[in-house]
Amino acid sequence: MKDRRLLPAGLPSGPGVYIMKDRGGRIIYIGKAASLKKRVGAYFRESNDPKVNALREKISDVEFIATGTEQEALLLESSLINMHKPKYNVRLKDDKKWLYIKVTKEEFPRIFLTRDVLKDGARYYGPFCDAGATRRSVKALRRLFPICSCKTPGRTGERPCLDYQMKLCTAPFAGKISKEEYAEIVDDLDLFLKGRHKELLLTLEKDMVQASEHLEFERAAIIRDRIKAIKKTISGQKIVIPRKFDEDVIGLYKKGSQACVQVFFVREGRIIDRVEFFLDARLSDEPEILASFLKQYYSKNPAPKEILLPFEFDEMDSIGTWLMSKSGVRLAVPKRGKKHDLLIMAKTNAMLSMERKGEDVGILNMLQDDLGLETVPRVIEAFDISNIMGKRAVGSMVVFRDGRPSRKDYRRFKIKTVAGQDDVAMLKEVVRRRYRRVIDEAKPLPDLILIDGGRGQLNGALQVLGELGIGGIPAVGLAKREEEIYQAGRPDPLVLQKDSRSLRLLQQVRDEAHRFAVAYHRTLRSRGLKLSVLDDIPGIGRVRKKKLLTHFGSMNDIKKASLEELEGVVGRKLAERIYSSLHEAS
Repeated sequence: MKDRRLLPAGLPSGPGVYIMKDRGGRIIYIGKAASLKKRVGAYFRESNDPKVNALREKISDVEFIATGTEQEALLLESSLINMHKPKYNVRLKDDKKWLYIKVTKEEFPRIFLTRDVLKDGARYYGPFCDAGATRRSVKALRRLFPICSCKTPGRTGERPCLDYQMKLCTAPFAGKISKEEYAEIVDDLDLFLKGRHKELLLTLEKDMVQASEHLEFERAAIIRDRIKAIKKTISGQKIVIPRKFDEDVIGLYKKGSQACVQVFFVREGRIIDRVEFFLDARLSDEPEILASFLKQYYSKNPAPKEILLPFEFDEMDSIGTWLMSKSGVRLAVPKRGKKHDLLIMAKTNAMLSMERKGEDVGILNMLQDDLGLETVPRVIEAFDISNIMGKRAVGSMVVFRDGRPSRKDYRRFKIKTVAGQDDVAMLKEVVRRRYRRVIDEAKPLPDLILIDGGRGQLNGALQVLGELGIGGIPAVGLAKREEEIYQAGRPDPLVLQKDSRSLRLLQQVRDEAHRFAVAYHRTLRSRGLKLSVLDDIPGIGRVRKKKLLTHFGSMNDIKKASLEELEGVVGRKLAERIYSSLHEAS
């Protein structure tokens, strides 16, 4: 039994947060309790709970912070876990905010995407997890409901922008549409986004008939086309629940030290999106995982009026009280009916995701801990350079998503601005070209950048990232000889155990970048050797070289061609020169 003298003096019977440290003074676990005296004392008594027994062997010091209420303890616990990231707490490592479609509350409402839900009277629809798909959806919506998408309000009398010419906006600020007509389009959009499609179609059909009766045939045709487009759009959408409601549905599956949580977003009775989280839960059971997830996720994200849970747990009342006071949210554990069916669906998908990705995500969690990253490195981009004495220098970039190669995202680069052999300068060129384009095209940045090389190569890449204004992306260098990991701000390299799964993943990514660079360099070198003989023949330029290759198909076939065959393509004099040069070369 652990020494009870470790128990801090004066433990109160009221609520609070307890902080457990190991021999090195590192915080290894943070918890909350309705009664600190009872909860902390339980760690120093015999128990059948494997988590309590495992922690007891590692505890060297215990501190506590008393709070006035259990709700205060809950909020403080969540804040401290996010700050200190204890080893044995369940941590929600992917804390990205989701996208929402926002329709502003103004004289002429505007539509755009946002990650912040404010109490500003605007209408918010979502959440949506796939940024690319959501942006495409908004563009499609604006073809159906052409309202402004500018981030800042326009001024009355302004000239119409390009969106008006593309029929993506009705240019209300330029007076191209009345305030009343514009408001009708905004209301139609609201009905569509809320899933009230029947009501929307009836309204539009009524407007179309009225426009025809008033001989407004052009407006009637526009409404007719909108009805057809809406019917086509909604034909593939599935209403999953007859009764419309807004809910988050939580599915949970645990296997070994990993857990997967799936959240289904149900809005107006339809599943509009879902998101999954993988959590490191080495000493936690399902009730603690669920409680930790709810506290961490909903402290940063808005919630609908109801959250469906797979089971009841000890902290459910306190978390429910907190959510109710925060935003009027109700927790429910349905035992039957359509809502129960949704819970089964969410758990099944969590289980399937765990079977498919669980091991890979577990390694990514380890890599996050080993490198001290704030988020799970689900997207890793790696760079390498290949050349021989500076000739035909090329760069490569490979991408790993969730621990697996994403070959469709690979890119290769011909070095354009560096003369001679300067690997660091070449690497800087490739990194600059890659991320300047990412910024210009507003594409997502990776969670981790891996450089094949040591301190010099890493510093070169970090310099470029800083110049581009994205110096906050974590970047590391992996040197081949000793497999040392170089990081910004750390004078000494990080050396992981040779059998570390984190190291093996980094090696796999680094080696793939090297392979891809070497393959591209070999291709260019081979192509250059094949065509070098033609390049050296006077009278043959780019046009005649292309003509010969198009006619014969390859360099080998040109070599096999007779003098008469060559003459038929480039004339007698040049054919003799080619024939002589090729046969001398061979």
